[in-house]
Amino acid sequence: MRTTLGLVTLALVGVAGCSVSTAPGSITFKSQTRFTSPDITKTSAKDWSGEAIEINDDGTSVSVNGGLRVIGDPTAKRITITARVIAYADADDEANAKLSIAEAQQTLTITEEAQKITVRCGHGQTHGSSKPDKSGCELLTVTIPSGDATTPLNLTVGCGNGDITLSRVTGQILVEENGTGSINASVNPAKGKPIQITGKQGNDVTVALPADFAADQVVLSAEPASKISNAFSDVQSGSGRGTQGTGASKITITSTPFAGSSGTVSLTKQ
Repeated sequence: MRTTLGLVTLALVGVAGCSVSTAPGSITFKSQTRFTSPDITKTSAKDWSGEAIEINDDGTSVSVNGGLRVIGDPTAKRITITARVIAYADADDEANAKLSIAEAQQTLTITEEAQKITVRCGHGQTHGSSKPDKSGCELLTVTIPSGDATTPLNLTVGCGNGDITLSRVTGQILVEENGTGSINASVNPAKGKPIQITGKQGNDVTVALPADFAADQVVLSAEPASKISNAFSDVQSGSGRGTQGTGASKITITSTPFAGSSGTVSLTKQ
């Protein structure tokens, strides 16, 4: 695996989040500082040859223009990742923020196995005022081969917090947003392959499909149903589109209710 690492020289970029300290008879809230390091870039050691691709980004609980971006590139032969790794800590606790960033950087990996390639970014550990959930990949960009009708992707994408964007991919696609953030995906179905895109915490989900797409079944789910927007007049939730057996086996787009209500589900045209 080829790795390009920047120096871990940290910069103060902004203030957000807080820490809490207690003393007898008092509680003190402190605003925390966002510490960053230069972006890290890694590239897979081997060309992609049809292996399943799994992307797991824990994310950070506080972020600035962050999230997970997955970009399909029809010219790409390998998988490349670029990460902006951060940690929040008290302004006078930079040394501990550095420790959390260094640990989070170690979790940024591309693991290549015979049948699967796994990309992962996790958290650092607790050091002083720096806590695990506020450290990790604030922004993770993953560039992968696009896949096509002959060699479709088998792609699984998961994010613990932050927006997910997915573009120019073809094949079997499973996407889950497990924290706060929206999903915006532009995907191409492949014959006999499912597409399942889910916002699990009442998140907004937007999916763009080709104007001529086919699927044995399309399911759009949000509560109430008025939160569903559908740009295809000939698509009804629970029914198929086009000739059976020529497109996706099933396309499921869901915003799971949270606190009694879901986000919006939007099916749009590419």
